[in-house]
Amino acid sequence: MGRRPEDLAARYPVTGHAPEALACGAVPLRAQGRVWGVLCLVRPAGAGTAGAFGETERRFVRVLADLVAAAAAPAPAAPPTAETGYAERVGELSAALAAAGTVEEFAAAAARTLPVFGAGGILVVERAGDRMRVLAAAGHSDRTLRRVREFPVAVPAPLTDALARRTPVFVGSPARLRSRYPRFQPVVNRPRARAWVGLPLPSNHGAPAACLLDFPHPRHIDGAQQAQLLMVAGLLAQALDRCRIHDAEHLLVQRVQERMLPGASLGCGLTPAHTAGLDIAYRYRPASFGLQVGGDFYDVVPLPDGQIALVIGDVQGHDVHAAALMGQIRIALRAYAVEGHPPDQVLARTNRLLDQLNTRTDDPLLVTCLYLVLHQRSGVIRGCRAGHPSPVLLPPGKPAQLVDLPGGLPLGVMTEETYPVTTVALPSAATVLLYTDGLVEDLGRNGGADDTTALLAHLDGFARGGPHTAQRLIDSLPRLQDGVPLTDDIVVLAARLLS
Repeated sequence: MGRRPEDLAARYPVTGHAPEALACGAVPLRAQGRVWGVLCLVRPAGAGTAGAFGETERRFVRVLADLVAAAAAPAPAAPPTAETGYAERVGELSAALAAAGTVEEFAAAAARTLPVFGAGGILVVERAGDRMRVLAAAGHSDRTLRRVREFPVAVPAPLTDALARRTPVFVGSPARLRSRYPRFQPVVNRPRARAWVGLPLPSNHGAPAACLLDFPHPRHIDGAQQAQLLMVAGLLAQALDRCRIHDAEHLLVQRVQERMLPGASLGCGLTPAHTAGLDIAYRYRPASFGLQVGGDFYDVVPLPDGQIALVIGDVQGHDVHAAALMGQIRIALRAYAVEGHPPDQVLARTNRLLDQLNTRTDDPLLVTCLYLVLHQRSGVIRGCRAGHPSPVLLPPGKPAQLVDLPGGLPLGVMTEETYPVTTVALPSAATVLLYTDGLVEDLGRNGGADDTTALLAHLDGFARGGPHTAQRLIDSLPRLQDGVPLTDDIVVLAARLLS
């Protein structure tokens, strides 16, 4: 393996007909005591390329060939060996890292590195100024992690050397660690750690990162083991890069989307005169998986006659186009509302405008919307909806119920669609809840009830607990609890009349 181009052409003349000089390598794939295949590698050997394969590359390819042979050998499978067991563990690690979508999930997957090498602990850190930030850890106490975070990157240590020099560091015994890294030795001093390996995790996305593995016995790490460690470091580096990119993109998209929605103070130009006698709260929670850029939106608009418009909607789709259209639709609804148009005309005008905003004529996006005008002093609501779920009314001392609000088609279906207006009188201290469909999707799966019935049952139970605020009501909703995975964005808007 790894012959020079001229040697290759002399031994295998057929390669001389190739359009360019090549460096070739072939390693047999052995299983069950026989060769059943060959792993071939070919790369250009012209000027400016690496040319023939070096000794480190040869060791790496031999390890790779053993893994391929163990994982892909034809039936009947060979009896389990140390090599096949290693291949299975690497496969499990690769699968866990491939499934990780966030840095938090990467931290959980990185712990699977320990059984691959029989290690006792792992640390994955990145540089954060003159200190280190721990991204993943297993087998270490909180005290050790605190010391690692406080350790200066300018002081020699297996981790800091791997970060700064981007080369692996192998320390085979406590005595060697003590002599070579005297200031780092107390940081990781524990009886079960007897050897250490610092591995750089090359990255083009984010701060430099490195990994530290420790082992329960002193050990000499030969060339084959070094190649295995470097291969696993490559898996960690690729997964970390991917998760960093995902987290950065998701944060950017979330911030852009949140900027297009009213802020924590509702940011709608509301004055005490508008909110007198009214308790308003809202919650926006993005989906948990992928970027899932959503089109859910809400707004609270002060109207010229002193009333308040409550708006909630959902643009079809989960991409940047949906998020951009959401911002345009929300602004259009607000503009028509402030002009003083009645609810049906606000939706009708927005519906006609959507026909112009939908740039994807082959696949136009639809928008569901609920628009309510609330006279907070009288408790009278006038509203209409376009394909959106009906609001829920929670009167004091009575069961929660859906507001009977006949509606029209979603915005974007028919240009001249009309939207009937319904008037409802709210009793004193009643709460009206507006929400997007993410709140009720699959909510009734475990209880056997349909989605909306499950929501109403929850609200009934909550109301029996006594007086509440709009914020407490929203905080009680099951789908908004921290840790509950979401496949769709959720927006909830609650308005409660004060006694």
